Amino acid sequence: DGMVEAVEGTGRGFVLGVQCHPEELWERADPRWARVFARFVALAAEYRLES
Repeated sequence: DGMVEAVEGTGRGFVLGVQCHPEELWERADPRWARVFARFVALAAEYRLES
């Protein structure tokens, strides 16, 4: 329908909400999904080290 259905936070933490199934898209659809997942994994690793 052309409606953007996503939200991204601008604060310090990682916040990204999408209404789709990105786990099915990260390799075959749009290479930007691979960057989203890579950044999420990197931030999760950083968070683990800080805890």
